[in-house]
Amino acid sequence: MTIREDAEMKVENPPNGSGEDGNVPRKKSKKKKSKGKKNTTNTNLTNQLPPAGHIFVPEVSSPDDYKYSEVLLKGLEEEFPQENPQDTELRQGVLEELERVMTEWMTKVGMEEHNLPESEARGSANKLLLLGSFKLGAAYLGSDTDILCIGPPHISREAFFSSFVEKLKQLSDVDCLAIPDAFTPIIKIRMRGVNIDLLFAVLPRILDTSVSLEDALMDDEVLRDMDEKSVRSVNGYRAAVKILQKVPNHDTFRASLRFVKHWAIRRGIYSNVLGFFGGITWSLMVAKICQMHPDLAPNWILVRFFQHYSQWDWSVPVVLGEIQPERPNEKGFSHLKVWNPKTNAGDKHHAMPVITPTFPAMNTTHNVSSTTQKLLVSELVRAYRRCCHGTCSTLFEIDWWQIAEPLRFFSRWPEVVSIEVLAKNEEVFQKVIGWVESKLRLLVRELESTPCAKIRPNPRQYRIKGSMDTPWRRGCGLFVGVGYMQVAMKHSSDLRGAFNNFINIINSWSEGAMYEGDYIVKLGRRLRSTLPNYTMEAEEVEYKQAGKRRQFMLYSADIPHPQLPPTPSSKPAQDEDDTFMTPANSGDFLSTIEEKLDKGFWDKKGGVKDTIKQEAN
Repeated sequence: MTIREDAEMKVENPPNGSGEDGNVPRKKSKKKKSKGKKNTTNTNLTNQLPPAGHIFVPEVSSPDDYKYSEVLLKGLEEEFPQENPQDTELRQGVLEELERVMTEWMTKVGMEEHNLPESEARGSANKLLLLGSFKLGAAYLGSDTDILCIGPPHISREAFFSSFVEKLKQLSDVDCLAIPDAFTPIIKIRMRGVNIDLLFAVLPRILDTSVSLEDALMDDEVLRDMDEKSVRSVNGYRAAVKILQKVPNHDTFRASLRFVKHWAIRRGIYSNVLGFFGGITWSLMVAKICQMHPDLAPNWILVRFFQHYSQWDWSVPVVLGEIQPERPNEKGFSHLKVWNPKTNAGDKHHAMPVITPTFPAMNTTHNVSSTTQKLLVSELVRAYRRCCHGTCSTLFEIDWWQIAEPLRFFSRWPEVVSIEVLAKNEEVFQKVIGWVESKLRLLVRELESTPCAKIRPNPRQYRIKGSMDTPWRRGCGLFVGVGYMQVAMKHSSDLRGAFNNFINIINSWSEGAMYEGDYIVKLGRRLRSTLPNYTMEAEEVEYKQAGKRRQFMLYSADIPHPQLPPTPSSKPAQDEDDTFMTPANSGDFLSTIEEKLDKGFWDKKGGVKDTIKQEAN
C-alpha cells in the first residue's frame, strides 16, 4: 500500500531539466552563498567515478551494437522473464471476466439506484484500461497488472469500494482487498492466480460517444471538475501514454527499462513506499535517456543511463518536456496543483524530483529521504563504475551480470532491525503488511537520527512459512540494516525511542480492533548470528541461482567473445562502493554487547511486552 503525503504540486516557469546534450546541468549565474550545512551527497560519490572518456559511447549505434544488445536481452529473459503465451492468455481471460462483472454491477446500480433505462445504464459503463508496466510493455513474469476503471457520474467512489468489492468476493477463486483510504485508492485482487491492482476514477460528466475513451482521457478537458483522487488515478494512464509518445524507439525503451527494473530490484532500491524509486520513476528516467540519444542500442542506452544519473545535479528535476503551469483562474481546474518549488514550500524539500509529463505535473519521488538518496546515488555510481571497470573499453566487455548482482544484504550488515508480521489468514496478512510497510519509512526516519549510525532499508519481504502446529499460517519479515561509524564503537546505541514511536504509529491503526487476535507483529534488534534461518537461506538461494545463469548475460555463440569470467564464490569480496554505508569493524563491537541486547517484542494488544534494555557503556 503506497502512502503519500498530501502536498500537491505547483509550477510557474519551472526548471526544464537537463540540456539535450545529456550533460549534468550547471547554473550559469553566480552561486549565492548558502547558509547552513552544504549538501555533499553528489560530490562525495561522484569523486569515485572513472575519468571522462574511459569508455567511448557513440552517438549512433552500429549493427554489431544491436547484436550485443541481443546477447543482453537473451540473458535478461533467463533472469527476468516476460510472460509466456499461456500466462498472457490467462491474464487476458481474467481481465475480460473482470470487465464483464464490472459492467453488470454498474448496469444494476444505474437501473436500481438511479432509475436509468437498461440501455443507458449499460452504455455508460466504460472498459478497463491497462496502465503501468503492462501498458509500457516492460512487465515481467509475476508483475501485478495495473488496471484503471472509469466510472460514470452516477457511480460513487463509496459504492465502488463497498458493494463492488462484495460482488467480487462472491466469485469463486477470487481474493480481494480494498484500500479506499490510500493516497491513490486501490483494490488488490487475486483472480485465478493473476494479481491485479484496480484503480478507480469517476467522470464528472458523460463523455462524448463520438470520441474513444482513450483519446478522451488524453485531453486535459476530462480533468475539469474531477476530484483529486480520480485525477491521480487517471494520470497513471495518461503518464504511460505520454511516455510512449515521447520516446523515439519503443523497442529500445522497453528493453532498457526491463534491465533497469531488474537491476533496481536486485540491488534493493525498487520501492516508492520505502523512499526509493518506483516503477513510474525508473520509466521516466529511462525515457529521458532514450529521448536524448534516439540512435543508440539498448546496451549503450544503459551505459548512458548510469553515466548520466550518477553525475546528475538532483537540485534540477528530471522532466520529459515543459511543465504546464497551473490554471488558478480557470473554472474546474483551480483545485489542481502543479509541482513547483518556487511557489510551494513543500516541493522545495524534494531531494530527487522526477516529474510526470502530464497535467497536473506531479513529483514521483517525494518519499525519498537523505538516506535513500545516498543509497540511490551510490548504486548508480557503482553501476557506472562497473561499466568502465578495469580494461572495459568496448560494449561487449561490460559484465552486465556483475552490474545487476544480487545485493548480499545480510552479509553486509552486522545488525538489523527486524519487523515480523504474522497472521492467521491471507486477508488479514495483506491488511496488516500493507499498513506496516506504509509506515516503515517513518521508522527509518527515526533511526536516521541515531548518532553515528548508518541505515539501510531493505524493500524485500522474506516469507515465513507457517506450520500446522501454529495458528500463524502467513507471515513475512522486513529488515533495516544498522551499522556504526568507528567513533561510536565504544558506546552502544539506544534505539528505544525510535522503536516506541514506531510502535505507537502501528498501534494507531484504525482497523486494528477488527482483527483482534488474528495477527501479531514483532519488532526487535538482531545480530547477524541470531538471524532466523529463512533470511540467509533466501539470500543464498537467490545468489546461487543467479550465478548459475550468469553465462546468459555474457556471451552468444554467434558473436566472438572473450573467455567466460568465473562464477563468483558464495562469499563475495567487500564491494568498495558500499564502504560509505558499511561500518568498519562493527562486527567486533557488536559481538561484545551481544548478551546485552534484548529483542523488543510487541503486538497490538499488549503494546511493548519486553523493552529494550539500556546497553552498558
